Amino acid sequence: MFVGDANNCFEATLYKDKNLLLAKRYWNNCPNEDGVPSVKEILVNGDIKVIEIIREINANV
Repeated sequence: MFVGDANNCFEATLYKDKNLLLAKRYWNNCPNEDGVPSVKEILVNGDIKVIEIIREINANV
C-alpha cells in the first residue's frame, strides 16, 4: 500500500532528468511544491472491500 499526495502527480516534460526528479518527489511523498493542502490518494495491490461510503465526491458527474 502507498499513501501519497495526488498534488505531486505530474505532467511529463520533454526532459528525462526532470521527469525522474518529479517521479522521485512523488514516490518519496515530498511536500507538494505549490504549497496547497494535500489530496490523499491510496494505491493498493489486490482486492479491497468497501465497508462504508462516508461522502461521495462528484456524485452528479
